[in-house]
Amino acid sequence: MRKFVIFALILFIDFTTKYWVAHHLPIIQPHVGYPFGGIGIFQSSLITFSIVHTTNTGIAWGMLADFQTALLIFRILITAGIITYLAFFKPSKHLQIPLTLIAAGACGNIVDYFIYGHVIDMFYFIFYRYSYPIFNIADASIFCAVAYLIFTSKKIRLSRHART
Repeated sequence: MRKFVIFALILFIDFTTKYWVAHHLPIIQPHVGYPFGGIGIFQSSLITFSIVHTTNTGIAWGMLADFQTALLIFRILITAGIITYLAFFKPSKHLQIPLTLIAAGACGNIVDYFIYGHVIDMFYFIFYRYSYPIFNIADASIFCAVAYLIFTSKKIRLSRHART
């Protein structure tokens, strides 16, 4: 039940933010200064953050944008596999939430392709002149889950290594 609530919550927040951005903000203008045609949240000499409207037909950083159909099929297959694993198998406790976050984020981005024809991204950070790739709730969900899995796998490996 907890997995379903987390899954539904991530999808709801993702869909709501993407819908709002798609219907209220113009697509980002590359040569326009802060807030880049969007809504400025904060600006300092170290960090700038705004909510903007941009599109992405590829994966992270727009890579593989020329293979949109193949990416969509791949995403659907991977997401179906994760959802099947969560529904019919008993994954360990430390895998349940991260896999749920990955599935929810992937579903959010898959649904974008069917509604908008591309993924809508909106959170734009600049860290001390480095323009971080623009992302959305679904991307953040996937990133946090993968980071957690990497961190815990290294921690588990280190604790096993210390015992031997």
